[in-house]
Amino acid sequence: MSVDRRQARVLAMQTLCHHDVQPGGGLGVLEAVASNSEAKSGTIRYATDICSHYFKSSRFTNKQISEALTEWTLERLNPVDRNVLRVATIELEQRKIPVNVVFDEAIEIAREYGSPESARFVHGVLDAIRESLLE
Repeated sequence: MSVDRRQARVLAMQTLCHHDVQPGGGLGVLEAVASNSEAKSGTIRYATDICSHYFKSSRFTNKQISEALTEWTLERLNPVDRNVLRVATIELEQRKIPVNVVFDEAIEIAREYGSPESARFVHGVLDAIRESLLE
């Protein structure tokens, strides 16, 4: 089964952005987002795993990100940065993907979908999260 992890991360980020605006849609939102893509079932399953993890443990994930922020709050972040960080933090928490891959993917997605400063910002926050999670 083919899995495009980059596409899965983007689908998860988009789903979590939607969830920020309109809570309560859960995985149904992911199905709607995925239906607009040509994602294969393995890719959708990977995105589902990320989103399910977030819906079950959002407090922990958000706490990890909030503690890594300086002079910002989670709520003040732009939605793309906030949700790229959530997806990457979940992957760091799960420890199934090499840290450098998590960083590279998050930075590239932030660069593609975020603001001009997003990639550098995401890298800095992920560095602090990595240190706290891997202590």
